[in-house]
Amino acid sequence: MIFRNLKELPLWKKLITALFAAVLCLQLGGALYYLNHIEIRGDSTFAYTLANNPYSYQFFGMTIGQLPGENGWFDDNFLRQSFIVEPDNRFNFSQVYYHQRRDYHPFGHYMLVNMICSIFAGSFSPMYSLILNFLFLIGTDVAFILLAEKLWGSRLKALVPICCSMFLCSFQNIVSFARMYMMMDFLIVLFLYFSIVFYQEETIKRTDCFGLFFTVLAGCLTHYSFYLYCGLFSVFLILFMLRERKVLNIRKYIETGLIAVLLSFVIYPWSIRHVLLNDNNIENIHSREITLESIQSFVGFLNQQLLNSRIIYVLIILALMFIPALIINSKNKSGLLKLETNNLPFMISVTASSLIYSIVVLKMSGNHPNYLSPVYLPFALILSSFVLFIVGKLNLIEGKADAVIAAAIIIIMINPFPVIKTISDNNKSYKEYCVWMQTAKDHAEDDCLLILKKRGVMNNLLYDQYFAVAQYDELKWVTLDLMSLDEALCEESLSGRVTPSKEVMVYLPEDIDFPYEGAELLCKHNGFNTYRWVR
Repeated sequence: MIFRNLKELPLWKKLITALFAAVLCLQLGGALYYLNHIEIRGDSTFAYTLANNPYSYQFFGMTIGQLPGENGWFDDNFLRQSFIVEPDNRFNFSQVYYHQRRDYHPFGHYMLVNMICSIFAGSFSPMYSLILNFLFLIGTDVAFILLAEKLWGSRLKALVPICCSMFLCSFQNIVSFARMYMMMDFLIVLFLYFSIVFYQEETIKRTDCFGLFFTVLAGCLTHYSFYLYCGLFSVFLILFMLRERKVLNIRKYIETGLIAVLLSFVIYPWSIRHVLLNDNNIENIHSREITLESIQSFVGFLNQQLLNSRIIYVLIILALMFIPALIINSKNKSGLLKLETNNLPFMISVTASSLIYSIVVLKMSGNHPNYLSPVYLPFALILSSFVLFIVGKLNLIEGKADAVIAAAIIIIMINPFPVIKTISDNNKSYKEYCVWMQTAKDHAEDDCLLILKKRGVMNNLLYDQYFAVAQYDELKWVTLDLMSLDEALCEESLSGRVTPSKEVMVYLPEDIDFPYEGAELLCKHNGFNTYRWVR
């Protein structure tokens, strides 16, 4: 059980436990509300197309001219089938495996998306992928609770890193992002928990070996960043275990992790090719130079992602805490800086691996939030550990409310209002999204002309219009770098539809005026105006 029998606890601990339960309810309830108001667009589209597409792996923008049709018009059912599991194609994991061989990510997350979509075959909802994020968020909380007992001696102190992650904008963006990053972050925290078990325990149980094995295997099949972060962490932890001569634990730790990694290669050997022969990674490693300017930019990026751009406030608050702690402990022979030896090596390993991983991200991808995501929760652990240490040295209320005080300080440090503002702004956008999607559903029997400014790399995502334009009967896609707007709207361009009508739905970039009469502006969203054009 996560919380022991409440009847056996003293009153103050019951109150803290009730507060912890309330925070968890607030976090999970808020996350569920937030996830129910998320629009799937951009890279999130791949969560469905790579998981459910029964056709060959294709970026539609690169092959649009090859689709069957006349004069550029094609049956929109082709798009729908690419992200909706048909009833006769349920649980087709072989297609997922095939797609990911051609992509640059493992297949684990996409298998789970396909599984959920197969249960609800023939339909689409953003929650089919986002519900996985919610489940992994619950798993992350549980992993934090178990880790807190090993690290700080109290499960209630998990309140501190949970509060830190709850109000960290970068982590909330991961929670609401329909890709594999939330799954990876959960597995990293779980890996840290099993690692501290191997570090602290004298006798390693078989269940601990199985737990570490399946965590590493799942992590390797989720994202390649898992290899790098957990590999770096393991090196540091093993060095500390060597110093303490825990040879048997080291052997079991290495054997369990290595067998899991090797098995992941057997299951998915293309991961070796993806990591070593990814042209994008190789090019970035050799071309991206680390300069003073890039370092300054990256420090600002870390400040934004890890502290909600509050580094000055954090340093001031830590200083104001540290000085009175130093005074209070000045007469103590042990001194302020006496640390708990059972968790210091673990936290040094977390800190060192996070720092090195961040440098690798700087070298390979620059200021990219997604690639920094493995550090978000470990950083919450680092900051929480430091604040708990200082609060403990202050001896406030005899240590009975350390978790609550530290959590309150963390919240003040990182400021919850950016997250609240993000959710508020998202709700405004989501209202537009609902009207935008409903407009497409209401005119599903009509045809759609999607007009883009130019053909580019992101055309394979239809410029965030994917799920809306897939609702129509037939679709034609034109770009203004190949033809003028008049040419796109002329009779010759509009001919070729199977069931031509006098009405056509036109998606036009917001900064381009519609040149003809007879057009009714129905909605605006994602930088486009949606017109119902009666010719």
